[in-house]
Amino acid sequence: MGSTETGSVAGQLVGRDRELGELAKALGAEECRVVAVGGIGGIGKSALVASFSSWARGNGVSVVRIDGRDTEPTPAGVLGAVAAAAGTDDTRGHAVAARLGGLAERVVLVVENYERLRLADGFVRDEFGPQLPRSVLLVLVGRDRLVMPWFTDPGWVGRVRSIELGALDEPASLAYLTALGLDERSARSTFRATGGHPLAMTMAAGLIAHGTDPGTVQATTGAVVNALAADYLATVPDPTTRTVLEAASVLRRVTESLARALLPDHAPSENIDRLQALPFVEVGVDGLVIHDVVREAVAKRLATIAPDRYQQYRQAAWIQLRAEMAAVPRSMLWRYTADLLHLLDAAELREAFFPTGRQPLVVEPARAHDTDSIDSIMSAHCKPQEAEALRAWWTHAPHTFAVCRNDNGDLVGFRIVAARHDISPDLAEADPVAAVWAADLEHLPASAEVLMFRRLLDIDAGEANSASRASFGLDLKRTYMEMRPRLRYLYNLGANPDEMQWAPMLGFEHREELTVDLDGQTFHTWRLDMGIESVDGWLARLAADAIGIARDAPDVFDQSNHQLSRSDGERIDLTPLEYGVMNALWSRQGHPVSRADLLTEVWGYDSNATSNVVDTLIAALRRKLGPDRHQIETVRGVGYRHQPNKPATPSQGPPAWACCGLTDIHHQGLGPGKDAVHYGERGT
Repeated sequence: MGSTETGSVAGQLVGRDRELGELAKALGAEECRVVAVGGIGGIGKSALVASFSSWARGNGVSVVRIDGRDTEPTPAGVLGAVAAAAGTDDTRGHAVAARLGGLAERVVLVVENYERLRLADGFVRDEFGPQLPRSVLLVLVGRDRLVMPWFTDPGWVGRVRSIELGALDEPASLAYLTALGLDERSARSTFRATGGHPLAMTMAAGLIAHGTDPGTVQATTGAVVNALAADYLATVPDPTTRTVLEAASVLRRVTESLARALLPDHAPSENIDRLQALPFVEVGVDGLVIHDVVREAVAKRLATIAPDRYQQYRQAAWIQLRAEMAAVPRSMLWRYTADLLHLLDAAELREAFFPTGRQPLVVEPARAHDTDSIDSIMSAHCKPQEAEALRAWWTHAPHTFAVCRNDNGDLVGFRIVAARHDISPDLAEADPVAAVWAADLEHLPASAEVLMFRRLLDIDAGEANSASRASFGLDLKRTYMEMRPRLRYLYNLGANPDEMQWAPMLGFEHREELTVDLDGQTFHTWRLDMGIESVDGWLARLAADAIGIARDAPDVFDQSNHQLSRSDGERIDLTPLEYGVMNALWSRQGHPVSRADLLTEVWGYDSNATSNVVDTLIAALRRKLGPDRHQIETVRGVGYRHQPNKPATPSQGPPAWACCGLTDIHHQGLGPGKDAVHYGERGT
């Protein structure tokens, strides 16, 4: 079939002349700064933009493209992705904008799958977009319409255009299907069954090419695609490809390493080739991507008819992703966190980071002219003592307020979220909640960043669930992403425990000692310790719990601070060599690492060198691990393995020499009192 771009055949776009004309017209219009290309999944948005980009390049326009699926949904993530695509290492907003403007006389910046960047939409609209030179046309491609401020904010009025894609009409559909190789009769039958939906027509044509009649039952687009996906699994192209597609359906992206982990008895490169040949699979920045509509249909079917296999695939994926996460740079960490979140069936958590519904309300920092509106909401939903406490926040820390506005610009809710340094002595004196939080903060590590969710109130619903609460929650996830990897603790306050039933499921602990009474109303604090791996580690643990991965031991390796964080609460500094060995073991959790590999990676020795420095250093690491020493296992004849979830083995106690960290020296015939080469012989 030649192309994974639904709606195009052999690079030729079918049935989109009007939309192409609108894009070309927008490029030539000086007043147009942004074009939003929208439509449901599989309708041909990518094909349209790809065709437009090809035309634009042929006319001397420079086209830069990023994909929301591969971009961390934070300001830093967006700037980093655009900078890389534009060929610069400078990720400052003005520098990225200047780089784009200097590429050519006219430039198009395409952001595909923009719905994946909802957490960063405010930044793109309010900060980055206005910095772009007039020579740059921003094309936002996604399933949802842009929020109203894109059209109503003074800086954007009259400068944003929308193109909404629908199904292809009958003449265009017949031309498309004929170009895919169908005869006229089959083309008409397929058009009636699919309603002109490009992805559905592509899949149906593929079934017919393999001798399968997809039928002529008319249904909604989603039902048609689901039925076609089931047909693919049931009939074509072969049993091995069906197995590979089923396994891949649990993944956000497919790589050779993940394919090997899920299907160890298959050749991973062959699995990749099989997937890539399917008409609904495309090559992404860091792996193959199955079209969302198809992947979701296949995964749902697998979970229904083979739940055990579905669970096994997710567990294998989690283990592989966690092993890879330990070795990737900070700039790539979001991709792995997104992969882990994708493994979740828990809709509420996935929705928090990958929202599927359009958010009608806009969250932005509160402004001075919002005083009366905020005070009015306080008065309506708070008793006098609490209202005065919240007014103290407006007086002493107004920057902690954010507000929700509807399409008319009216303020419909506010929230207060603070960092540890925002609680001043004056604020602690005026607000009893701030006072107990400030006292509790004294017991937390000074290096750990903290977010405190003081209050959220909707103009109508107060503290109860509301559209503003959902929008604030989404904005808070953006803050989580921005503060990685420093963020560790979250405080959440609520007056109604019944509305906090979600908190324990996400790891929050109810802190009785932080309870405060205001006007006879009791306010409860729930505190979350994300752990030394910050947001990414917390989400990884939630994913592990959701898919049945046993976690009996805490994470002991603090990569960012070069420390061990033991289960007894002690934090132990590591020397550079100790860090190197621990990092090598950590990055291959559950897998043995040979002494030769450790010598090469950490010391830089030839892999054939003979030295006991590795064993001596392992002994030192075990000594520092103390109660968690059992997590580093000796693999006879190979080397060592880190097992973070391995519980300690009950015994009558280790021999004295083991307590001195000499376990491995003893096993090598160098018992207590014997000489050994110091592990730091090349310096620590």
